[in-house]
Amino acid sequence: MPKASAARTIVAGSGSVFTKTNPADGEILWQGASATAAECETAISAARKAFEGWSAMPLASRIAIVRDFAERLKARADVMARDIARETGKPLWEAKTEHASMVGKIEVSIVAQEERAGSREAQTRSCPPCWRATRWCSSRPNSRP
Repeated sequence: MPKASAARTIVAGSGSVFTKTNPADGEILWQGASATAAECETAISAARKAFEGWSAMPLASRIAIVRDFAERLKARADVMARDIARETGKPLWEAKTEHASMVGKIEVSIVAQEERAGSREAQTRSCPPCWRATRWCSSRPNSRP
């Protein structure tokens, strides 16, 4: 039987209400209303529209925004780790590791984007055309897949 607590009510949609409990002790953490199909379609449309503006924004501005987000996550590390632990039943040390991974993923993603957008391509430009086209070259015998 779930324990009563100072649970929050989250109004996300107008569908059926569900309850999130702490799996470790049954404490009710929050309740929320699910979204209807129409509300999901509205949210998807809004996300697609927002993406247009986001993708038109200069890369440096987008990177600044996600780095700011990382700083905001770091500032709330204790609260977020506690919430992760309570919602999943994980020990606090593991929730702190999960939070740190979330923060770290931001910089990893920035670096990955830089590599996909040209850094690795720049490394292959000095190779003969056959290398660029096929990723192997007869002038580099150990390069064949």
